[in-house]
Amino acid sequence: MIKRIQESFSLKIFFITAALLVFSNLLVLMGLYAFMPQIYTLSYNDHVNTCVEELEETLPKIRRKESGKFFNDLCEKYQMRMDISAPYTKEKVEIPGLQSQYLCQDQQKYSLQATGAVADGRTSVRQYSYSIENNRSIGMEGEKIESCMVTLSFSDQGPYEFTLIPTEANRVNIFLSDLERILPYLLSIIFLLAFGAAAVYTRYITRPVLGISRAAKAMSRMDWTNSRLFFKRKDEIGSLARSIDSTSKALEQALSERDDANKKLQAELEKQKKLDQEQQEFFAAASHELKTPVTVLKGQLTGMLYQVGAYQDRELYLKKSLRTVEEMEHRILKILEVSRMERPDMKAEIREIDLTRIIRESCTPYEDLIEDKGMTLRVSLPESFKILGDPKLLKSALENLLENAVKYSPPGEEIRISAQKESEESKLCRLAVENTGVWIPEEKIPRLFQPFYRVDGSRNKETGGSGLGLYLVKKALELQEIPYKAENTEGGFCICLRLKRDSSETGGISECTNGSY
Repeated sequence: MIKRIQESFSLKIFFITAALLVFSNLLVLMGLYAFMPQIYTLSYNDHVNTCVEELEETLPKIRRKESGKFFNDLCEKYQMRMDISAPYTKEKVEIPGLQSQYLCQDQQKYSLQATGAVADGRTSVRQYSYSIENNRSIGMEGEKIESCMVTLSFSDQGPYEFTLIPTEANRVNIFLSDLERILPYLLSIIFLLAFGAAAVYTRYITRPVLGISRAAKAMSRMDWTNSRLFFKRKDEIGSLARSIDSTSKALEQALSERDDANKKLQAELEKQKKLDQEQQEFFAAASHELKTPVTVLKGQLTGMLYQVGAYQDRELYLKKSLRTVEEMEHRILKILEVSRMERPDMKAEIREIDLTRIIRESCTPYEDLIEDKGMTLRVSLPESFKILGDPKLLKSALENLLENAVKYSPPGEEIRISAQKESEESKLCRLAVENTGVWIPEEKIPRLFQPFYRVDGSRNKETGGSGLGLYLVKKALELQEIPYKAENTEGGFCICLRLKRDSSETGGISECTNGSY
């Protein structure tokens, strides 16, 4: 039953309401039980004493034969039963003019009661105790006066004993009168209890509702900090609070995911915008780069066609035209390679590859050129170095790095290629391609990987170059998510790559010079 009450809000309301009503009624009843007898007793005694005092004050002033109306009014006024007797003289009691109801009449005693009063059936007074006060004989029941007997004489006759006994109607009237007197106080207590109970009741009911309302308002403001509810109740209110809390968490997560998605979308849009801008700039630069050799080739062919001046030596200018065509071909191939890497569907195929083998294959095409320039190629590699990457993209990046190093290094300098683990615990390795005798101004290094960018002085007849080598390196490495860095060294210029290595064991370091692999 207790579990059902804990899990049911309606049952809680029912039992709390019942408990508050019962408690309030009990307090009222206890108050009446505690204070009403005292108040009633005081009023009852005052009523009897007042009646006796009026009798004592008036009787000595009137004669017996004229007292009928007085007794009629007295019994009616105070709702008293009055016994009149002459115990000392034993004479017959006669009071002319009485209109009250006679309860008993004999030679020595009159018992009369006010008309309309409720008779209690008594013919005599049951007196549980007596006290004598101011010549009065008082019959007591506990602390309540049951009767009061006083011996008095008329102005012309006496003495007589007058016994006054309150009737049941009198007792009821006194009680109602007392109840009417205390009614304002009783109502005040009831109102205080009602408002106190209502405050407790309302707080119990409305507190969780207000909490839910505040949480809902916080949710409407997207304020997830103040939208949490921590009610431990097991009833319907607790279930509603937990549902709202779950909804708040779900909304927060959904909105967070939406914000993340929007950020990713915004990043993708920015990336696409940047890519579009780069493509526009690239093709504009490519058009410009191709325009120069086309103009030169056109001039050479026109001169040879019309045999103008020096162009009459066709053999010489045919060779020059061939070199121009070869240069255009080289640039066009580079442009096509860039275009292939920038396709949206271009993805790197990452797998385990042998870095040592890739480097050796990349060096082979440039052996003759290195030898012609009197340069030295030094390679320091493990016999077997397993890494994770795309073999085609990585080979393209290495070939362009070597081509760039060979073209822009002075004759007689060295090209150094080395690979080593960053540490025994690290999953990365460092690949460095360094060419000596070259120094690049620091402010120009960040621009080296831009398309068609050349350092001042490099664009000459001896080096040529398309200006796309390092840009292709950048694209190939970005597709594989390989970090890179370009920096000046003590002996020259170096480009470093950080590659993810495989966990397999590597052999010892081997060094070779030029073609001795």
